[in-house]
Amino acid sequence: MKNKILFKLEWKDYDDCIYYLFIHFDKTKKQFIKDINFLLHKYGEDYLAQEEGFAGADNWITFISKKMSELNYLLVIPITNSFFGTYIIESNEKNNRKWRNIVGKELLNKVILHNKKKKEEMNEIIAG
Repeated sequence: MKNKILFKLEWKDYDDCIYYLFIHFDKTKKQFIKDINFLLHKYGEDYLAQEEGFAGADNWITFISKKMSELNYLLVIPITNSFFGTYIIESNEKNNRKWRNIVGKELLNKVILHNKKKKEEMNEIIAG
């Protein structure tokens, strides 16, 4: 059995980003790029005909993402579990509630103590 390769079709512009994930059993990265270019060209007129606003790469990419199945790509919908903030855990405050609920109060307190010691060590080094 061949490996399944995960392909990512992406458009970015500063803070904006869209992407679509696909798997295929027989394609390489080079073939994936060639397939994308092929679909962009093949469906360019169709995309333009249905575009009600300004034509742009983001909407064009979205348009052809729906055509990938023609070339036997399977769309993958990822399941995401995201964490935000809490770069350095220093207290048992509101921002760290999610962590406390996941790891428990005892482990969170050990993390806070660990970081407190590290901060003290850094302050000693800085003080010289």
